[in-house]
Amino acid sequence: MSDDFDAFDREALAFLVRFWEQPEGHHLQDEIAALLRAKAAEHGRRAAELIEAFDCEIERRRKAESDIDRMMVCVVRYCIGRQSYIVGTCDSDLRARWAGLSRGTQDLILKDIKEALERDQLGHASIGMDIDRDIWAALYRDFSPGGKDAQVERQGGSPK
Repeated sequence: MSDDFDAFDREALAFLVRFWEQPEGHHLQDEIAALLRAKAAEHGRRAAELIEAFDCEIERRRKAESDIDRMMVCVVRYCIGRQSYIVGTCDSDLRARWAGLSRGTQDLILKDIKEALERDQLGHASIGMDIDRDIWAALYRDFSPGGKDAQVERQGGSPK
């Protein structure tokens, strides 16, 4: 039984790591936990230890993800209106991390970008130079619901 459990322990950890690395895998950790709990129930007390360790690891990863989500919102808010290389850096980082951000964070970032583009179009606040406006407009267009259908005027810079 011990050898069976050790093999299961290694298999479960490998499964978690492999699944977590998938673009959408980390959003399904509760389903993974349920599957592993069902399988681990066959192994008694050591299974309870595994489940506890697994739950701690999920919580640690969730906290890390929420920290990244908060940081990306702050990065976007800092970069909106800047007229420097930082807008391009924000664009690259946001595109690289987009799939890993929660839907709520994605919606908040899109709302911030849309509002900044609208304020810029109305002349209330500058979103930056033309190149900066183009970057923000492309981000909004590429990630907003409707994707490529959300057109952005070059001069106005506001999503239609």
